[in-house]
Amino acid sequence: VEQPAHRVLWAVNTALNHIAIGIDVGNAYAEADGPEEKIYMIVDKQFHEWWTDCLGHPSIPYGQVIPILKNLQGHPEGPRLWHKHIHRIMLNDLGFRACTHEHCLYYKREKDTNDLILVLRQVDDFIIITKLLSAALDIKAQIGKQMTNPLNDLGIIKRFNGVDIQQTRYYVKVFAETYLTRVLEHHGWLNLPASNIPIPMRTETAFMAALELTEGPTDEHEKKALEKEMGFSYRQVIGEAIFAMTICRIDISPAIIKLSQYSEKPAKCHFQALKNLFAFLNATKSEGLYYWRADARMDLPDEPLPIPISNEESLYEYFAIHDPLRLKGTTDSTWGNDRKHRRSTGGVAFLLSGAAVYYRTKVQATVAQSSTEAELYTMVDGGKGGLYLRSLLEELGVEQIGPTEILCDNQSALKITNAQQPSKRTRHVEIKEFAVQQWVEDERIVYEDVITTHNPSDSLSKATSRIKFWEHFDVLMGRRIPQYALTHHAIHSAKKN
Repeated sequence: VEQPAHRVLWAVNTALNHIAIGIDVGNAYAEADGPEEKIYMIVDKQFHEWWTDCLGHPSIPYGQVIPILKNLQGHPEGPRLWHKHIHRIMLNDLGFRACTHEHCLYYKREKDTNDLILVLRQVDDFIIITKLLSAALDIKAQIGKQMTNPLNDLGIIKRFNGVDIQQTRYYVKVFAETYLTRVLEHHGWLNLPASNIPIPMRTETAFMAALELTEGPTDEHEKKALEKEMGFSYRQVIGEAIFAMTICRIDISPAIIKLSQYSEKPAKCHFQALKNLFAFLNATKSEGLYYWRADARMDLPDEPLPIPISNEESLYEYFAIHDPLRLKGTTDSTWGNDRKHRRSTGGVAFLLSGAAVYYRTKVQATVAQSSTEAELYTMVDGGKGGLYLRSLLEELGVEQIGPTEILCDNQSALKITNAQQPSKRTRHVEIKEFAVQQWVEDERIVYEDVITTHNPSDSLSKATSRIKFWEHFDVLMGRRIPQYALTHHAIHSAKKN
């Protein structure tokens, strides 16, 4: 399943005050029937011993060829056959429906209570989300009845597909501490020094100029010598950071997009910048996305609430959690910010239940001739993301009433969108970029004005200063605590004391 859908699942789970358990199907591929075209295999020693000693069947002569009646792990058709098998079970036998854009995300309503039930499948691992724990256990039992082998019970889920999950009384936290600790330990970087309030990438003009204009070695021997000197593979470490960014670390997106551009021939300054990024990750490895419940769930542990770094109250007012299931987006672009090719970088984020569920930092494919043009390109990316999320949520029964609000800080781009026609200076812009006008007219998307300092996607389109980075970090990661949670937590703590 795509990671945005995974995050939407947790946002909806917390907003509805549901609980999630996990299960794992053992030897899943063998549950499915074999391929239509019969295959045959020679009996080996291990199969011979299992056939006679474990199953008690008559011995099969060594070297004899037998037909394979079940699916095989390692066979080219294996994954497809398992998907068809479990997909049929979920739809036909258990009565679920699959999302149009995410076939591994299933949903249905409880007959008696009309409560939403969600099941997400990642190959043979399942998350089951229901209002009551007993309902989740019932779904688990129904899946188990369809399987030959017993299910592995993961209980109230704490880890799924490389992602750490913390389900608490007031929030669900999605983070990557286990993964990052393993990566840092592998490279011997658990003691990398960082400042008290670190940032992913420095923002000084001289530093950025050196980063963008310095050419790394082109000779293979020189590349290997530099890699040996720095003590790690640049490509490998970039890939490890990309995984963390993809699952939950929205805060490192601009740094990763910038540094990944130099994977072919990195210079020493690129190695150092990448290592500094991991110093930041080491200092913040327990950070993650906080999705807030609509009310306290007393059967889950009362974990400490996050402490926001920034006290910028006026910024928080723009993103206050009045309706946790109300989708809200933000877009921004930095015009021509790369000195080498002068292309612009855009940032998009959508928040649900308090934190980002969809985010994107992208270097634009063409050179924009104005900040308006660059902003318009990013607004289109944001609009497409908003339409995808609206479609997904509406299928789950979480309908978005009215158009989805997307914040933008470029007045000219907003005027073009609202005027429903290109200006004289934007007639050269591709027709497809004016799709935003159609979305606004259809009342599916609405672009609203926001001052630049209150636009958190500003920290997705470029590296920002320390103060601004942490202001936006608190918003995007969901570290702003809803008032009810503060009040309820204070009352409960007072009673305990």
